[in-house]
Amino acid sequence: MAETGGKKNAKAKGPGVLELSREQIADRLRREMAKAGVTVIKFIKMMESFRGVIPDEAKRMSAALKAMDHAAGIEKDDILASAEQQRSTLKKQQKLFTHALDDKRDEMSSAAKRSKELKARIEELNNEVRELTDEYEQAMSEATNGEDMIDKAEKRMAEAARMLDDEVVAFKDKLENYSKKGAAPAPSDDKMETLVSSLDFDVTSADEGGNGGQEDSVEKKPCPRCGGELAWYELYEKWGCYSCGYQEE
Repeated sequence: MAETGGKKNAKAKGPGVLELSREQIADRLRREMAKAGVTVIKFIKMMESFRGVIPDEAKRMSAALKAMDHAAGIEKDDILASAEQQRSTLKKQQKLFTHALDDKRDEMSSAAKRSKELKARIEELNNEVRELTDEYEQAMSEATNGEDMIDKAEKRMAEAARMLDDEVVAFKDKLENYSKKGAAPAPSDDKMETLVSSLDFDVTSADEGGNGGQEDSVEKKPCPRCGGELAWYELYEKWGCYSCGYQEE
């Protein structure tokens, strides 16, 4: 049983209908025709058996006809009818072969349809990849430029802070090293009062921050994180807390 199954599997793995050569197709057709035209096959074998003693084909055919009639009662018309059965079988095999090819065409049509669907999908994926690549390059460019801008802004902030700190330090040095002895005499009280009254801001109301009391007119906001008071950051144009570092978005 195992060998029979093995033979069937081996047969199943043989060349398909599309892979058959002309000789293989002809060989299979001959076998089918032989089944349908048994009388023809017997007659041909009879003729071949006479080949060695009757070289002439016409005489050999005549002898074979007589032998067939004598041995089996088979006449010329019977042989012709058998040959016609062979032709009919051949036509049937052609039709079967055509049907088999039609089935293959349907398979190929399905494969072609699937290939078009896959091609369309590939194009979609390629478009998506191109879009993602563009987004990636844009994001990378933004990240690179942004990092560069951050570094430059950080550098400018450090330079500006250092410059202003130098100014404050220089001012403190001048004020701490101020010497009344080497300085010019201060104006009299009357002149000082006249000088102060000519200024465009009220010196007496200036607070420690030096904003001339302007903070009183600015809206005060509590810090939602620590409860302290928010201040307006002019540099960032937003509210922030000096205590906890909170910044309002």
